[in-house]
Amino acid sequence: MVLWADNGFAADAKVSAFFAAVEAGYQDVPYHNALHAADVLHSLNCFLVAGNLTRFSPPERMAAMVAACVHDLGHPGIASSLLIAARAPLALRYNDRAVLEQYHACSAMTLLAQPENDFTSALPPSDARLLRRLVIELVLQTDMAVHANFMAEMGRRVAEEPLDLTRAADRELALELLLKCADVGSCMKSVAGAVRWGCAILTEFFNQGELERSLGLPVSPFCSRADVRVTAMQLSFLEHVAGPLFELLGCLAPVLAAPTADRVARTRTFFLSQEDSS
Repeated sequence: MVLWADNGFAADAKVSAFFAAVEAGYQDVPYHNALHAADVLHSLNCFLVAGNLTRFSPPERMAAMVAACVHDLGHPGIASSLLIAARAPLALRYNDRAVLEQYHACSAMTLLAQPENDFTSALPPSDARLLRRLVIELVLQTDMAVHANFMAEMGRRVAEEPLDLTRAADRELALELLLKCADVGSCMKSVAGAVRWGCAILTEFFNQGELERSLGLPVSPFCSRADVRVTAMQLSFLEHVAGPLFELLGCLAPVLAAPTADRVARTRTFFLSQEDSS
């Protein structure tokens, strides 16, 4: 892999070293692991290519790719809410605000700051600064605590006028949307893939519920194995999270509207069939 640079190409070794360090930084948890990061990177690249989204500058595209790889870096397999309730060191460090997302971004920037990993050293300073800022902002936007505000802002913008990708602020909004869609992109791939990732996230949820019980804390929503109806949860996720995100993606890249809608509908039909047979 090589990068753009006014003074030639960045050294492949630093690029490879950075991404190897990122992969090693993921924990062995059921869902938020290195394979999930690779899946999100794959989805993001597919959206950029298939959506013919060519207006982004090289540092913007690279920032999106890096953010996809690092957006869950070091994830412990439990939610920020549990870290806060348990007064865990991470929650104290980040003052109970976007605990995991700040941790992921900080972990990535710490790796990038190591000379052997710092591929941005070969870039023009303005590009390096833009890349760093965008990676941090994109990762912070994956926090579900700000999801409703993001959807409201994007909905307002789409209702008023299409995003104008000649404007830097609109390109940043578009990248945030692309990463959020990629983060839930497994539901658009094969049904088997959607089931696999759905089971993985539920395993993490149930593990968290058991940990909460052991700590004497209230069990979080969706974390009680006895109370969760798996198919109903998946259908709710498709209706309230994934579906609306992909509708916005279709507004950004009309060529993606029909394929993404068809795949979300296919996955929904499968889970409806499971709900009916249960």
